[in-house]
Amino acid sequence: MRKKLYIIGNFPSLLTLILTALFLARCEILEIPHMHNRVVHFPIGFSAGALIFEVLSFFNPSFQSSSHIMIGLCAISSFVSYLTGQKASESLQKKEEFKSKKETLQTHEALGFTLFIISSITFITKFIQKLKTFSSLLVFLCAIISFLSGYTGGTLSHK
Repeated sequence: MRKKLYIIGNFPSLLTLILTALFLARCEILEIPHMHNRVVHFPIGFSAGALIFEVLSFFNPSFQSSSHIMIGLCAISSFVSYLTGQKASESLQKKEEFKSKKETLQTHEALGFTLFIISSITFITKFIQKLKTFSSLLVFLCAIISFLSGYTGGTLSHK
């Protein structure tokens, strides 16, 4: 019982961190040129890290909290990446060369938003002990979505 109270006790500070990140993302980051190119790698790294720690937690449960933190950071950074990506796509859609990549761009946007939603749900389910197996599957899903989103983003910028 004591561990549950400790986790719940940290929840307001995590919520404050998330709300602060959302505020900064909306106010400041969108105005910096090419910001999407700079922040887009964080969700991929955080989801990969969460997956590694999740697998390690099956052998050593102390890694579970590391996975939880990483998936929370993935949720925050995927939201920032999504917002900056919206700003970047406005300028890309004006260029003639990107007209042929419209479908890839829409797929990339959908994957980015899906990553934000799934990683946020995963972060919340990690607080609930009964959903441990489900949250582990969601961590795996987040990693797959982030890799697919990274692939489509690479296709947009490098092909």
